[in-house]
Amino acid sequence: MNKNSKFGFTLAEILIAMGIAGAIAALTIPQLVVSTQSNKFATALGRSVETIETGCQALIQDAGEYSSDGEIFGHALIEVGYDTRGTAPPLIIADSKLFENAGAFFDATPLSDSQQSSYTGSVKSYTGGAPSPRVSSIAGKFAVNTKLGAYYGVLKRTDEANADDPLVELIYIDVNGANPPNRYGRDVFLFGLTDACHMIPAGTNRMNSWYSGVALATSACDGGNVTNGLSCTERVVREGFKNNYSR
Repeated sequence: MNKNSKFGFTLAEILIAMGIAGAIAALTIPQLVVSTQSNKFATALGRSVETIETGCQALIQDAGEYSSDGEIFGHALIEVGYDTRGTAPPLIIADSKLFENAGAFFDATPLSDSQQSSYTGSVKSYTGGAPSPRVSSIAGKFAVNTKLGAYYGVLKRTDEANADDPLVELIYIDVNGANPPNRYGRDVFLFGLTDACHMIPAGTNRMNSWYSGVALATSACDGGNVTNGLSCTERVVREGFKNNYSR
């Protein structure tokens, strides 16, 4: 045996190995980035939901609008302002002005008309096409949450019939504000707000019955096949505010 023999890789072998490693990285790193970002959005969604529920409860307590069963008496989400007779609480939330007129409870401030128009025009479906239902239907009803970086949009709906704690509002949440991707199921999610300040995610049977524009998560956000991004709201909540579909 030649004691002077040396073992190692040739330059060609090193270049081939580097090329393989680079190809693997090119395939996996983008997926890792998307996965990390998606779960960051899901975590932020949990914080936004907590902020809205807590803010709603604090607002109702402040307004003194509780009924005997602890729910919002007579749907306090009716009108903003002072009762000229002096007999009603000074602050009651308006259906279409939930965040604008009660911003202190949600750490929210209204967007300007140009900001609203720019944002609603930028929102897309999960895959990038025109969203359905269109978020532009609630233009003029947005507020930006300065603490969490989220946009809250409110759309008035008819009260849910025959429910102990009826759904009364649709609430869109964009967890990172005007920043992209501005797509349903990625950073834009939808909930129904109940009379007692509970947030019910789109994609559930209850929301599907009340608001037929969004399918069930079990059919529209199954595995990696997302056909209605808003329905993924239920899946994110069900899986503990994690995003296991956006890859």
